[in-house]
Amino acid sequence: IVMTMYGAYCVIGDICLAQCASLKEAMHAAGLMSRFLIRCNLMKSDYDAEVKRTNRIGVSLTGIHEFAWNMFGLTFREMLDTEYGPAQEFWRFISALRQYTCNEAAIYSHEVGMVVPHTTTTIKPSGTISKVLACTEGAHLPALAYYLRWVQYQHDDPQVADLVARGYPI
Repeated sequence: IVMTMYGAYCVIGDICLAQCASLKEAMHAAGLMSRFLIRCNLMKSDYDAEVKRTNRIGVSLTGIHEFAWNMFGLTFREMLDTEYGPAQEFWRFISALRQYTCNEAAIYSHEVGMVVPHTTTTIKPSGTISKVLACTEGAHLPALAYYLRWVQYQHDDPQVADLVARGYPI
């Protein structure tokens, strides 16, 4: 999401579509998230003038692949087949979800006296959040079942001895 060169915030919130039990629930979550993020923009911030000018929010989706499977019976490859009927239904729903999110953001912005958000939706990788929710990251397929995290320390850092004592591989 584009920010000004003067600095700005964009508050982003994820909707975990993988956890939605129905299309109606996904729509409801999108509306609530847009309202929640606009409420966040009412708080004081370092870039208050820019936040008030743009009211930027980013309602993000995560768990899209699980949602496509759970609600539409689509595999990843089927999702991409624009000629396949269920895929067309899926993408029509995603488009309607986006429009609903934008409409709710506009309605709520007027209710609280803010400008309509300059940005409303996004899809970010959502790595940590998706891992906590055990779903695919944003619109990305999972790369690996397990990850190795490499952290470097100076050889004389006191944390190294503590990590070794706790069983971390060094």
